[in-house]
Amino acid sequence: MAPTDSPVPATPSLPAATAPLATIPPPPSLEQCCETALSWKSFQGGIEYQGSRSSCSCCQNKYEHNIATGGIYVKAPDAERFSHLACGTDLSVADVAHSIWERGTNAGWGEVVREAVPFCPKCEPQPSFHGRPVYYKQPVFRDGAIDLAATDGWEL
Repeated sequence: MAPTDSPVPATPSLPAATAPLATIPPPPSLEQCCETALSWKSFQGGIEYQGSRSSCSCCQNKYEHNIATGGIYVKAPDAERFSHLACGTDLSVADVAHSIWERGTNAGWGEVVREAVPFCPKCEPQPSFHGRPVYYKQPVFRDGAIDLAATDGWEL
């Protein structure tokens, strides 16, 4: 596997996240690295995967905090993959499918958007394949179907 800056592989069918980065408090178990305070920024990695990120300016370790599970993932500069900080196990990635619904009907066109969600196979439950339904903010239709690449964001 090629080195990556996130435990989540790119998901081409998922529109770019629209949540702004904001400074948030660090996870209680990781406020510093190499005796240097870590600055955490929130991010929206997809629909199910949300968290915060930080990196150590001294050792160059990258950190991600999975808000849903509370897990903290770390990637050393020479590592190929992120691992779970608590147990050292390399992360796995679950495929989660979200049905696209039309606002006000609780029904859709049979289309789904898929997302890769990281988890520790040793310590965390595998995310369900059946994700929450999503609604597109401003759907763009082409040839009678939603154009996922042109549609501007999503909301729960």
